Amino acid sequence: MLPLIQSDIRLPLIHSDIRVINDFIKRQPLNGLRGYQTAPKLVHCALMVALLSRAGKFNDARIFINEHKLSRQTEILKALIDGCRIHRNVTTGKRLIEHLCDLEPLNADNYVMMSNYYAQCGKYDMVNIWRETIRDMDLTPKIAYSWTEFRNKVHVFKTGDVSHPRSEGMYRELECLMKNFGKDGFKLVKDFSFHDVDEERECVPIGHSELLAISFGLISTKSGTTIRVTKNLRVCHSCHEAAKYISKVVSREIILKDPNRFHHLKNGTCSCQDYY
Repeated sequence: MLPLIQSDIRLPLIHSDIRVINDFIKRQPLNGLRGYQTAPKLVHCALMVALLSRAGKFNDARIFINEHKLSRQTEILKALIDGCRIHRNVTTGKRLIEHLCDLEPLNADNYVMMSNYYAQCGKYDMVNIWRETIRDMDLTPKIAYSWTEFRNKVHVFKTGDVSHPRSEGMYRELECLMKNFGKDGFKLVKDFSFHDVDEERECVPIGHSELLAISFGLISTKSGTTIRVTKNLRVCHSCHEAAKYISKVVSREIILKDPNRFHHLKNGTCSCQDYY
């Protein structure tokens, strides 16, 4: 049940999923999250918070967190931040990210997320300060990679990658596809995610790893072939929008898998309904 709900969080299903998880948790009262073999465990509580926050029920999420004394659990905070990202609740998101940095002072991804928050607000002086903090603490943020298989060979790409023999054709394809992106009603939106803000600022809308992998698939396969791409980190919002647009323009289905779920993109829409 749990993996199914985690992989398919969509707006029409969120309220029914909340009831399922809530009933499950109520059947087994929490005792400091210990002493239970079948749960409720932290993962169930994190899912409950994720469902509430993605539904915009931030007050209910806070009540749940306080009732079960989960305010210092990093997975809970990340689930709540996810909801803030979706609903553009930047003030609460900033406060939660700061708390996360206090709880995990050696986790570079938290500092990247904070720098991205300031980038979203256009405060690039603060972006530079947070990036200096990462360097001064000798921390290494995760590098995003995407890969796709073609003719029994796996082709791997990172942000701004120009090492592939077909790089020139890949970038040319993306540039042609993205010319009318804004005119067709699509919009690139930055978010305070775990992606490197400098990479995003320099490379959007054509340089992120998932778009490079998609472009490689487009120029390497026959018309109508489904493009399948996997990424080691969550797909960023801008690339998700771009991938939806590409699926519409080229009339191709795109399957984009990240650690959270499968995104099935077709005719300009995604199976996640933009709740991811």
